[in-house]
Amino acid sequence: MAVSMPTIVLIFLHRQIPNSPRWYLRRGDVRKAKQIVLMAATANKIKVPDNLEDRLKVQADALLQEPPQAGWLTLWDGKPRKRHIFAVHYAWAIYILLFNSMVLNIRSFGLDHIHINTVAMGLSEIAGVFIGLYLILYTRRRWLWTGIISITSGAIAYLTWMIPEDLYYNQIVALEMLPCIAIKLATSSSLSILTTCTSELVDPERQKTLQFSASVWARAWFLWAPYINTLKSYGALVPLTTFATLSVVGGLLTSVINHSHHKNHQRQPKLTPNRLNSKGDVELTNSVWT
Repeated sequence: MAVSMPTIVLIFLHRQIPNSPRWYLRRGDVRKAKQIVLMAATANKIKVPDNLEDRLKVQADALLQEPPQAGWLTLWDGKPRKRHIFAVHYAWAIYILLFNSMVLNIRSFGLDHIHINTVAMGLSEIAGVFIGLYLILYTRRRWLWTGIISITSGAIAYLTWMIPEDLYYNQIVALEMLPCIAIKLATSSSLSILTTCTSELVDPERQKTLQFSASVWARAWFLWAPYINTLKSYGALVPLTTFATLSVVGGLLTSVINHSHHKNHQRQPKLTPNRLNSKGDVELTNSVWT
């Protein structure tokens, strides 16, 4: 409840967030789009061209002529195969569930060590993000590598059942935290790749649909995180074993995603950054203004 209750404030605040100018242009509302652009230009002290409205009308006409966004059922037609779409949905669900349930489970290792354990988990998350970045930038089999990392970290966590009971309490906590750190690292790495590369699995027309579908599916599974935390009543190793199992399953799912078909996909056009002309006015570009 303490985690969920503050989100109620969003019910009242979300109406204050302006829509994107592109959203209004897609619906032919040039006047509202112009208001948002002028408001943004005023806040950032940037000049806008005198023919702003004409440019927005041209862009609105172009957007109205674009084909409608691909529906959800189109995700399961054509390439990639259905098992890849299935795998990426459940990979999202498992890693989002892992990420949040491990945060809630930090108290299971005792309040005496909660500060150092929290710092260790935070550092492992940062390291995992950089590992994911490295895999994205410098490897071609990023899905396979992140799957191997997840499977390995999950397998290591199963070894906690072999920890001798005659050790000191601090030693036991340290040995139980090491697999958690490994799983947290693997989870952050996998989420980095999922966030960045999920849309690459399909053609450009279906990318937004896939990203939205996978995100919504993952948020639904996120609701199960507190229930995993209740397993600590049966012992600290029970939720840890659950994390290990989820990590192994998530690794298997990411391993079966075959991204070799990416080279056959059309590359998205490179977006031109905003720039100033000789008069100091901003030349409108899609990436900035819409």
